[in-house]
Amino acid sequence: MDAEFLSRGVDVARELISQGTPLEFACGMAGNAMLESGARTIAPSKDGSDGLWQWRDAADISRLTALKNFAAHYRHDWRYMSTQCAFALYECANSFPGLWALRSTDRSVATLTMDFCDQFERPAAAGRVPEIRIKYAEAVYNALANEIPSVPVASPEVPAPPVAASVPAQKEPLTMPAILLADVLPLLAPVLGKILASLVKDLEASNPGLGAALKTICDDLAQAL
Repeated sequence: MDAEFLSRGVDVARELISQGTPLEFACGMAGNAMLESGARTIAPSKDGSDGLWQWRDAADISRLTALKNFAAHYRHDWRYMSTQCAFALYECANSFPGLWALRSTDRSVATLTMDFCDQFERPAAAGRVPEIRIKYAEAVYNALANEIPSVPVASPEVPAPPVAASVPAQKEPLTMPAILLADVLPLLAPVLGKILASLVKDLEASNPGLGAALKTICDDLAQAL
């Protein structure tokens, strides 16, 4: 098996494990991702499917749109591995509760691989190819078995929508007024201070009664800048 191809599958399993997935279940999911997309987060197909597990939209299903909506809700990029792994786990917990419960059992990597295939992927008979999915999943497991202990999850309760914690939230772009306030005004503060001082001096000369009040206002403005 190509080392770079296996490495991508291992990376998927590692990400799933970092989000609380048991080793065997994560390897089963990774094996499926390797067959479905080559373990690539951007893998558009002719039928409109995309992502690690080839989510798609059709007349009776909109899983790719659901992935993108999930990512947008958390202000993440749907193409990030951590986001796609988080969404896959969210789907398992909420749309496939029977599959979700299996993650904490002592089933083998091979069995969990096909559990995930038949319940989550649901390919046509010709695309099921269990020997290939299992081969990939077991290769990932062998790469990780000595690195990550096999510890089953204590209880299979359905969680709240997970957040892909390793993806930093994308900040909204600054508007022009915000840019001016954040960057430009501090640079102009010395110049504005001199202009204000000159105005106060002129106003004091022509309106002695307003001088003290204007000076206080200008001092406050100078401190704010």
